[in-house]
This record gives sequence, structure tokens and C-alpha cells, in this order.
Amino acid sequence: IERDCKRILDTLIKHELASGFCEPVDLEVFTDYLDYVKVPMDLKTLRTKWFSGRARKGAQFEVVDFIADVRRVWHNCRMYN
Repeated sequence: IERDCKRILDTLIKHELASGFCEPVDLEVFTDYLDYVKVPMDLKTLRTKWFSGRARKGAQFEVVDFIADVRRVWHNCRMYN
């Protein structure tokens, strides 16, 4: 399952419309972002969180939590825009 999730995330990152979701929101440009979004998430941060050995050291991969983080990217977009 973890391998499948990584493949899905890679596909999302490569999508032609993904550029606005691949990096954390620039808080110097969007100064009010945190007024609307309490838990920022982007695809790069998501990749680091879930697929970096140091980020997940000792943690078991939980697909429902991974899915929740992916959904958070889109939820945050809707909340801010």
C-alpha cells in the first residue's frame, strides 16, 4: 500500500495543474493565509512527511492518515480561495 501511495503522490506532483500545490504557500506573499488555513499542507511537505525515513522514523504507514493529508491540500485551497 505504501508503494501505491507513493506512486499516486508522484502522479499528482507531475500533473500539469499541480504547480500551485507542490510547494508550501509563500507566507510573505499570502500574508493572510494562516488566518484561513490552520494546518498548511502541500505535496512536497506531504512527500517528506510520509516517505522520508527521518520524518517517519519508527512510525507505521497509515493509509487513512496519508489520504487525509492529500485531502488537506485540496481543502486548504478551497478554504483560502
